[in-house]
Amino acid sequence: MRTIKILATIALAAFLSASASAQAPKKGGDKPQKGEKTENVDKDARKHQMKEEWREKMESARVAFLTSELDLTVQEAEVFWPVYNDIQKEQRAAFKDVMAAKMALGKALKDGTPANEIDVLLNSYIQAKEDVQAIESQSVDKYRKVLPAEKVAKLFLAEEKFKNRQIRDLGNHDGRPGGQRPEGGQRPGGQRPPRMMDFED
Repeated sequence: MRTIKILATIALAAFLSASASAQAPKKGGDKPQKGEKTENVDKDARKHQMKEEWREKMESARVAFLTSELDLTVQEAEVFWPVYNDIQKEQRAAFKDVMAAKMALGKALKDGTPANEIDVLLNSYIQAKEDVQAIESQSVDKYRKVLPAEKVAKLFLAEEKFKNRQIRDLGNHDGRPGGQRPEGGQRPGGQRPPRMMDFED
């Protein structure tokens, strides 16, 4: 039990450190435009806060799940989590590029953009998807440098298991058996469950 607590502490410390770095405010950041309503600014701030809370909740659950599944030693945990967090950061950035390329391609098709420009956007979209796959492929060698092959294999299976569990839980609508919604078809407060894209940068 003591070892599990130590591993969880190492994992959470690594995650919080990476999260703090990613969320550090930039100089000269966005400022409300002249005449912009305070109400809209507050709404955006609340939306951003909710997004970050959902992300931290999901990542904390992921850390706890992987810690349990991988059965890392203290020494392994100390070198594994920094590598894992770096790879996760790369994957989030790559996924963001995929979504941006997808939206640009969709808009171009909707707007009747010339075929030659559509082709360029299509290539960008395909390249973005290939970049995501490349990061995952390259991650195997990075993990092998800090973990034995057996635990690298466990990691990939655990990641899939965690993802499937999250999808199942979202499908159950706030954890209700069989995916049943409350009477009237609305969730309390009219809130929807988080989408996967909500956890992307």
